[in-house]
Amino acid sequence: MEKKMLVSVIMPIYNGEKYISESIMSVLKQSYQELELILINDGSSDESENVAFRIISENYGRKIRYINQENCGIAEARNRGIKEAKGEYVCFIDQDDQMEADCLKKLMQEAVESDADIVIGGVNKVNGAGKIIDRWSLDEQSSWSKFRITAPWGRVFKKSLIDEEGLSFFNTKISEDLYFNILFMSYAKRVKVIPYVGYNWVQNQNSESHGNWSKLSDERNPLTMLDELHKKMGDSALIKKEEMTFFFTKYLVWYLLFSSKGAEYKKVKERATEVFTWLEENYPDFLKYAWKAVTNPKGEQFKVRLCVALVLFMKKIRVLKLFLRVYSGLRG
Repeated sequence: MEKKMLVSVIMPIYNGEKYISESIMSVLKQSYQELELILINDGSSDESENVAFRIISENYGRKIRYINQENCGIAEARNRGIKEAKGEYVCFIDQDDQMEADCLKKLMQEAVESDADIVIGGVNKVNGAGKIIDRWSLDEQSSWSKFRITAPWGRVFKKSLIDEEGLSFFNTKISEDLYFNILFMSYAKRVKVIPYVGYNWVQNQNSESHGNWSKLSDERNPLTMLDELHKKMGDSALIKKEEMTFFFTKYLVWYLLFSSKGAEYKKVKERATEVFTWLEENYPDFLKYAWKAVTNPKGEQFKVRLCVALVLFMKKIRVLKLFLRVYSGLRG
């Protein structure tokens, strides 16, 4: 790769004293050194700031910027990082994750060669001991692959597109990353998916993402976020109606399953009604996937397709409410 472009790596920090040292060092050890690291301390009350300052002092001369702000949540922390970013591309890393040493090199090589608006790589799921427990490598020949992972990490975004369209993360308690990814994709003209896997997603059971899925509270209702997303989406030719139908169906099926276990059935029933009403209003063909999801879309995991197909089939034959009554009585 001859041409070098600056990439801004944005890391929100919130009470991450146990994790941020390894995460920060995984960025500083990148073989691609045309980077700046932006640390956004989102009102931590632990020793995160002291850990960050120690690493900064030990790496004097590196392009590291530290920004302290009152606690606003991960969405606003990432938005602050975007505003501060000086790179032609931006990428995100969570405070408890790490990147392989050649991660940015691989992503930026594709970005430069194809002038892509976004380059998307795969993800390793890693346990607390650092062992890879699952590996998600994406099929670059599948149109669906760009939608398989909804997190903002493991990819680079062209900063000029974010600025031109005024794109930002939606300040919500659930799936702010899905909102940003799909919104960005709806304006993108060049999307590049690569099979390379260089981002290590550490399975931290205390993280916000793990907690969100187990709650059915109104503040964690994704429909407000989805309404806002629909309102602001562009009309990129790269997004097909059929893919979006399955995408939102899949997302809402998983939302119901992950949030309903152990919850009060009355609340589960109400939320299920809201979810399927939203799908009927926005994607009236969604029930077709009661059959199609078993084999499509190509590039999605079979167990995910099967799960979506089974839930939709139960809805078609009017037994889903009975299933949810039993399912909600289970304990995680």
